[in-house]
Amino acid sequence: MQTQQEQALERLREEIESVVGRKMKTPKDFDFLAEQIFEKIHETVSPTTLKRIWGYLSEPSTPRLFTLDLLAQFVGYKDWDAFCHQDSSPVIPASTPHKHSFLSWSTISLIAVTIVILLLSGIIIRSSLKSSDAKKGSDQLVSDYFLKRGAHFDKPQDYLELFGIHDLDFFWGREIPNYPGLYIWGPEYGNPTWGNKGDSAAMMPTISVHWSLENVSQEQIARRNSDFYYQALHRNEIRLTFMKDLVYPGYVFLGAYRLSKEESDSTHNVWERVQDDLYLHDLNQLYKYRN
Repeated sequence: MQTQQEQALERLREEIESVVGRKMKTPKDFDFLAEQIFEKIHETVSPTTLKRIWGYLSEPSTPRLFTLDLLAQFVGYKDWDAFCHQDSSPVIPASTPHKHSFLSWSTISLIAVTIVILLLSGIIIRSSLKSSDAKKGSDQLVSDYFLKRGAHFDKPQDYLELFGIHDLDFFWGREIPNYPGLYIWGPEYGNPTWGNKGDSAAMMPTISVHWSLENVSQEQIARRNSDFYYQALHRNEIRLTFMKDLVYPGYVFLGAYRLSKEESDSTHNVWERVQDDLYLHDLNQLYKYRN
């Protein structure tokens, strides 16, 4: 008989597979999942660790709480404990008679009203954004979708929509649809975990990133920073950067960045600005900056 922990772990595996849209059956599946986890929460879980959790490797292993917390965060929970408590009380028991599985008229009406409200809210928000952009004038967006360095945005959805990204599953490192290798980056200036240091007076010509966390050994910190460095080398991406809390409590556009091979190493990544302003109708020209 499975223990409660084993049952919760099985549910977690199923939910993760549902989120990424594939079963974990081959080494490529686990490589894919590791990359998806990093994309969404900017944390690294190695493919080997994932293989152990799925039982793909025969060697016995008990997942660390830190790893379980990261996997729970990947599917939308605060941590492993929150996932276990949430999953322990399903809304609809498996034994519910079939006739009760259909929605009641009152539920359908409530859903319909909610959809109408959401549609109206979207129209109001878009109108508000257009009005806000008009007021910001040359400090924000100018004609023909020309995005200037120093443009301010109150929240991530305000700038993500410029690139055709309308959901907010995560916004720290979103790849732009139809532009492989071009990412939207939303770092926080001076973040205690990631560092994100640089010359704020010069609007961050370089951004130095070093991952660290309290109660984590120096060996683990070194291993994670090494993983981030080699992953950045492999992906060879261009980051369109909107930094939080640099000059005011929102986000400011800093330009396009690439990894500096000369200044980066396995202990930290240094991102250098290669272009200030951006013409949104011609993103292909950014590929010329890739290493």
